[in-house]
Amino acid sequence: MGMTFNLPRGYLSHSAMVLWETNKDQYRRRYYLNEAGFSSIETEFGHEVHKKFEEDESIVGSETEMKIEVVKGLFLLGKIDSFNDKTLEIIDFKTGHLNKKGEAPWDRVKVQKHKQLVFYSLLVLSKYGKYNRTAILKWYETKFQNKFVEYKGRKLEMAHKKLELTGKELVFKRKVYKWEILALKKDIIRTALEISKDYTLWQQKNNKSVK
Repeated sequence: MGMTFNLPRGYLSHSAMVLWETNKDQYRRRYYLNEAGFSSIETEFGHEVHKKFEEDESIVGSETEMKIEVVKGLFLLGKIDSFNDKTLEIIDFKTGHLNKKGEAPWDRVKVQKHKQLVFYSLLVLSKYGKYNRTAILKWYETKFQNKFVEYKGRKLEMAHKKLELTGKELVFKRKVYKWEILALKKDIIRTALEISKDYTLWQQKNNKSVK
């Protein structure tokens, strides 16, 4: 008996998978009810930076969207920030600020545990039959630039602040092993089946058409 997948959008992304695993109610609101996802000044600024990188011709590789059927009926969708179809090199861009201790949000241990690079490697392996074992994560530091106005010769700080890049960046190279890709593929199938079962029950309960 084959596996049957019934996903709200017909595919599974890495962010959707993580959301299901961490907060199922929030996943249902976003994907079943199509509520807007969480947005902040940091996430919006991150989108702007990604767009600028996409326009920068000095970056080898460009944003690439891949939609791959990894097993019959199960499609995965990924948007790789920078992908070189010659070397199969994957680069993921991140932005963010230092914490109160002055520490960056990323280090080698966190990057090694980061499954998004493995997810992208699975897409590349499924499409090309091979992949580049070295994936890269680049983190660009941001900071809030205070806005000031002059009033009676005094400089007053405004409540609204603007994010900017500081020019500092960290580059992490991560080895992606075949066993990681295969293990993640099993987790993806398990998660997709869980979502499919839950979504089908939700459709039946709410008199929605079941695929």
